[in-house]
Amino acid sequence: MTPLKTKALKETFRHLEKLDNTIVRSDFENIFLAANIIKDASFQIDEIVHALGIMIAKEVLLNENKEEQLEYLSLGAGNHKERFDMENNLRIAEFKFGKWNEKNANGIRRRAYSVIM
Repeated sequence: MTPLKTKALKETFRHLEKLDNTIVRSDFENIFLAANIIKDASFQIDEIVHALGIMIAKEVLLNENKEEQLEYLSLGAGNHKERFDMENNLRIAEFKFGKWNEKNANGIRRRAYSVIM
């Protein structure tokens, strides 16, 4: 079994283990079904973060220079595209939104997070 990362999750499972004798099987099935609904709803969270991040950055970048005109915008996440996330008449932009642990070595990932203007 994978160790649980958060205390809140550990506590939740501890409470579920205590309830094991009092909850009937159908309750666990309902919890399972509810968890799957949440999982399905959050499946595209990367795409949502990517699209919102680009929309925020677009406003900042285009407001820096009034001569820039948006020519192409792609809000979908992924690395299999033929064009960049945002292209205008003066520059291009490719966005990656990620979070890493500052305690670990992240040299390769950090090199991918560069800004070229």
